[in-house]
Amino acid sequence: MMRKTLLATVLTFTAMAAHADYKCSVTPRDDVILSPQTVQVKGENGNLVITPDGNVMYNGKQYTLSAAQREQAKDYQAELRSALPWIDEGARSRVEKGRVALDKNHR
Repeated sequence: MMRKTLLATVLTFTAMAAHADYKCSVTPRDDVILSPQTVQVKGENGNLVITPDGNVMYNGKQYTLSAAQREQAKDYQAELRSALPWIDEGARSRVEKGRVALDKNHR
């Protein structure tokens, strides 16, 4: 019983420390799939696909964009390609820190 209490305390502390280290004002709700050909955002509001040259397809329908809209789409997909690997690495790093802390306390 004491071991379970200690484990719960460590998990709570680790989660609080990770939360204190990393704050994000966005709560992801959609799946983002990166491939060399497209960036795809799938969620409850539909399926958005953007190509590197700014072509946009939403729920299977190709849209004709103005030059400004095409640039915005290109910038958006480029930003997702840049930011998501960084976010993924940060999350994996925090999970690893939690695992190490649990391993130390479990011995």
